[in-house]
Amino acid sequence: MEKAAFFISQVARIIESRDRTSAEKALVDVLHRLLPASDVALFEVIQVDAYRHCFQRAHILS
Repeated sequence: MEKAAFFISQVARIIESRDRTSAEKALVDVLHRLLPASDVALFEVIQVDAYRHCFQRAHILS
């Protein structure tokens, strides 16, 4: 139950974020706490013609 309550509170935190950057940081923080990973990153991939460009939007290290 504790994990479910934490997850719900964190989802609420993401939804309440007023801007994209804050929401992305909150999402990375939630994933970092929930996943057994020491590194979590969020990337945006944009395709222009035949080329894909990858941009790191948020990142967290242990």
